Amino acid sequence: HTQDERKGGLALCDLSAMNRVGFRGADVDSWCESQHGITCPRINGSAVTKDGLHIVRLSNTEILVLEDPGAKPDFEVILDNVPAGYVLPRQDSHHCFMLLGQHCASMFSKICAVDLRYHKFLNLRVAQAIMARASVIIVRRDMDETPAYCVLVDSSLAEYMWDSILDAMQEFEGKVVGSNDLTSGGFAVAGEQ
Repeated sequence: HTQDERKGGLALCDLSAMNRVGFRGADVDSWCESQHGITCPRINGSAVTKDGLHIVRLSNTEILVLEDPGAKPDFEVILDNVPAGYVLPRQDSHHCFMLLGQHCASMFSKICAVDLRYHKFLNLRVAQAIMARASVIIVRRDMDETPAYCVLVDSSLAEYMWDSILDAMQEFEGKVVGSNDLTSGGFAVAGEQ
């Protein structure tokens, strides 16, 4: 078996209870650095990790901050002293799912036109795309050696997207896992050798 074949099949997890927030502003980079010591990625469509956070650059003026499963960063501190107009309330506006396992890229190819194969869409890359006819943000954020993708979708479309993903997962014998499974190493999924 190749290394990819040993990484497990396919799992879906609802991470909507995890903290997330967006910031927008002309000098968002310098504000993040001076207030929180967060160095934002310099290239649009990329992400960096720091202290249990994933910092995602969506555009020249917009940053998305996601809590890592299992991490306990103090999001209240992050939200302190935010200049007016900077905060985008992603906690309320966007639902957050995670897909992980060796069959992620194959599953995505059924419902998303962006090429998310592992050698093309590297870890900590970001795409704003259409998936199952809905606008989404996709962040690749591998869990150790397991390929993993965070998918953010408008909250009004959360149930539709969940059902669309479940339908696309069927041929890969995907399963739903809880967020505790991600942090306990219990995310071994169907097909793992």
